[in-house]
Amino acid sequence: MTFYPANNSITAISQESNAVISLSETNDLTAGQVVRINVPKTYGMIQINEKLGNILSVTSSSITVDIDSTHFDAFSVPGSPVQSALIIPVGETANENYANNLDDATRNVS
Repeated sequence: MTFYPANNSITAISQESNAVISLSETNDLTAGQVVRINVPKTYGMIQINEKLGNILSVTSSSITVDIDSTHFDAFSVPGSPVQSALIIPVGETANENYANNLDDATRNVS
């Protein structure tokens, strides 16, 4: 089983009714996909840590998820982070660009 796209580092998270998460790299995420948000304590906004969010919209450098972060602590990248804050896609992709055509094989012949 392969999971795509890979995880991506978080550079900022807004305090809004639908959190906007800025990412360190261009992403291949899509609206409707589910992501887990991992935020170490040193970044603040620990209330969002380990939450699952449905992606509502995507740009090349950010995603908007259905998590209300309005009353969460502010997110801030520490000066010398030991761990990264990450978004991690949950589940397999349905995107044909990443499909493994052998996943459906029922008989292996050499």
